[in-house]
Amino acid sequence: LTLLLAILYTPKVHAESLTLEPTKDTYVDAAYPNSSYGTIGLGNVGYQPVDSTRKAVLLQFDTSTIPTGAIIDNAKLTMRIGGCIGSDPSLGNMSFNAYLSLGGTNWSNTSTFNQIGSSGGSLELLYSKIVPCSSGSYVDFDAKELTQLWVDGVIPNDGIVLNPATSSTYWTRVFYMKEATAASRPKLEINYTIPYEEVTSPDGGIPIPAETSTTETIVKAQSVSQPISPDESLNPPTNLSATILQDSKNIKLTWDKKKKK
Repeated sequence: LTLLLAILYTPKVHAESLTLEPTKDTYVDAAYPNSSYGTIGLGNVGYQPVDSTRKAVLLQFDTSTIPTGAIIDNAKLTMRIGGCIGSDPSLGNMSFNAYLSLGGTNWSNTSTFNQIGSSGGSLELLYSKIVPCSSGSYVDFDAKELTQLWVDGVIPNDGIVLNPATSSTYWTRVFYMKEATAASRPKLEINYTIPYEEVTSPDGGIPIPAETSTTETIVKAQSVSQPISPDESLNPPTNLSATILQDSKNIKLTWDKKKKK
């Protein structure tokens, strides 16, 4: 009888996707530094060259369900434009930034421009793009790099800031926020992969994937029967007698070690 240990594994589909809505969002306006706008359902990004004042949108998404070690295949922030000022193609240039609280108090729906400015936070510029003046349209921001930084723990997930770039002309882009209808709310769509490593089983057999949330390892012990041939080189026992006992249920075997002549 031979016991064969077979190591079998079945990788599940390990490409995952998430569509997130903001856990909080707001906008701040340097022209009204002590006012908060986190509940009106609209967020403004714009620039006023007369006094160099800016309006910026802040959003935060809960990405904590993405496991450490995940590879972000793609991620995009989608915003819907509700209105705009300044239709020249050169206007609407805004930067996509990571917000960093730097250990201070993070922003909230009721934060004002002054509060955010005094909290010790900073922005990490990732890139800029021009958002056309087109009411009702959707605009996408590439969030792959930022999401990967969050998942890898390089920077904390303190939020995203859409900030205006310097301009010589007044312009504003008005976005729908989380209080809007489902079709108009900001969304962060993320596609990611959880990799697994193959390791060799202790007996040098089939590789076993390292354990992850997307890999199922099945270990089965299988018995394989093989016929056993008698060893004909051995002589059969001699001087062996069998007696049925009185209870008729047992047999007594007796072996006389003395050889009969």
